[in-house]
Amino acid sequence: ISFLGVEKARANVLNEVDHWDFDKVSSEAYGLWNKELNKISVQQENKEYREIFYSALYHALMQPTNRTGENPKWTTNKPFYDDFFCIWDTFRATHPLFTLIDADRQADMVNTLLAIYQHEGYMPDARSGFSTGITQGGSNADVLIADAFVKGLKGIDYNLALEAMIKNAEVPPGGDEDKYGRAGIPEYTTLGYLAPHRKRAGSRTMEYAFNDYCISLVAGGIGKNQVAEKYLRRSNNWKTLWNPTIEDEGAKGFIIPRNVDGSWQLDWDLHRVGSLNDWLYEGNSWEYSLYVPHNVAELIHYCGGPDRFEQRLDTFFTKKTVSTNPYTSGYYNVSNEPSFLTTLLYNYIGKPWKSAAVTRKILQESFKTGIDGLPGNDDSGSMSAWYLFHSMGFYPVAGTDVYLISSPSNQRSEISISPEKKITIIAKKASRENRY
Repeated sequence: ISFLGVEKARANVLNEVDHWDFDKVSSEAYGLWNKELNKISVQQENKEYREIFYSALYHALMQPTNRTGENPKWTTNKPFYDDFFCIWDTFRATHPLFTLIDADRQADMVNTLLAIYQHEGYMPDARSGFSTGITQGGSNADVLIADAFVKGLKGIDYNLALEAMIKNAEVPPGGDEDKYGRAGIPEYTTLGYLAPHRKRAGSRTMEYAFNDYCISLVAGGIGKNQVAEKYLRRSNNWKTLWNPTIEDEGAKGFIIPRNVDGSWQLDWDLHRVGSLNDWLYEGNSWEYSLYVPHNVAELIHYCGGPDRFEQRLDTFFTKKTVSTNPYTSGYYNVSNEPSFLTTLLYNYIGKPWKSAAVTRKILQESFKTGIDGLPGNDDSGSMSAWYLFHSMGFYPVAGTDVYLISSPSNQRSEISISPEKKITIIAKKASRENRY
């Protein structure tokens, strides 16, 4: 097959499968996949665990799709990827996993986003069939660039990348604001938030704040200090939706909708999980009020200090709710991305044992073999990448140089960074029962 025509399809046949030996094709595919799967090795006797682990790694490597030489939109001989759907899902764990086990491929993916920016005007948040799809939240390609920058990925023009990030942050896309850049930019830059007449205004505001932090990080790193300072200030915009008077289940202070005139919608249901047309996207205020990955210290302060923050997390993970979703634990929902980082927030208040307990419980109860082995939609390997990191005992704060320790399930895990460099994680007494 080819996206370019019959002649290219014929050339692909000759280049990729110039014979009719099925066993040879099967053997070569097996060898290629084994090479990829061997980039992480685990010391674990439990067969079911190994099946879950390597199925997860296989899932995580499925997308984006390498379509080098098959771009029907413009001619290029550079590596080119398609099927980014969606970066809102994959920036949190999937792409940070690529950064560790295949940095060159991740750099090619970032460069693909920049090529799309150069030819079409904006980096996508979702992409398939060489077409940009809906932007679910913020301009989270910004996070991939920041993650690549802080982790030293080579071969990326970070000046061009900063230009693309700033366009996301400053230039209204016009027309269909669900597809390009950021919706409501004039309102956001004036008010510091998006008012609820806009779809996904609450979750977008929270994500824009983090996206602005990512811009600041890259700008500062390449010496553009005034730009860095501007976007660092804007990264505080999550505070514009924080109402300190709202209380629920012993917790005080939540994000709630705020109108254009600055007034609050004080009757907002903190437990309401939104969809594409709601104020919050695929999460509720309990979840999104904890989404400040770039400044957890300030979030703790806004929640009333370490003790109140700990109580809030305890409630979040233990409070029983009426839900048809079997994967919810308290107000926490393991089957979706907005709370991917939340299990490790205890680390920020010196209670890592609580993060270890919560994380291990989720790993053991929500991931298994069989047709229902995943807690919900894998979202292009996102759920699987989350599992892989926590199973090895650490997790990335995407877009930053921070990794947080959780609870290794294996006595030994080895990650091949390159032929010359490996990360080895040793937890001599790790077992199903021993989480610490």
